[in-house]
Amino acid sequence: VCALRALQRYLSEDAAAAVQDLLPESAGGELSTMCPWADTMRFRYHWASPLHYANTPNVCNFNFSHAKEVG
Repeated sequence: VCALRALQRYLSEDAAAAVQDLLPESAGGELSTMCPWADTMRFRYHWASPLHYANTPNVCNFNFSHAKEVG
């Protein structure tokens, strides 16, 4: 949550505006308030649990070994 709050400052002006348009009013303009959403959904809708994890083979430089360490 803290990392996302810090990183939100580095969004381009256009990206920041798009994020603000997508966030619900309850988020108070903070993208980090939405971080727990995926966890909430994976426990509420068990079928969605596999969607919680990143799966980007051959698409980007995602560090899978780090993801396994984190959880």
